[in-house]
Amino acid sequence: MRAVLSIFVAFGLAGCGDWPDLPDTPGSRSGGWPRLAPLSDLERGLGAPTAASDEDAARLAARAEALRRRAAVLRTPVPDQDAFDALRARVER
Repeated sequence: MRAVLSIFVAFGLAGCGDWPDLPDTPGSRSGGWPRLAPLSDLERGLGAPTAASDEDAARLAARAEALRRRAAVLRTPVPDQDAFDALRARVER
């Protein structure tokens, strides 16, 4: 009970501190708010989506398969230190 009370008192006292005096930057006072761009303008800037090349698709598929194999290795049970060392060696390959 005392620990909880002392924690609340400590946080309460920490909240009573003054806001730090940070220097203003030149743009913080005179800059004003940024102009929000309409979403349609942002979509026009992106251009049409491009399809992945066959090489990119093959690279992505190979990476996904390597990650699946690694996940399968990590799911194996580790009963002792020797098995753990062997598992670590397999994962680091």
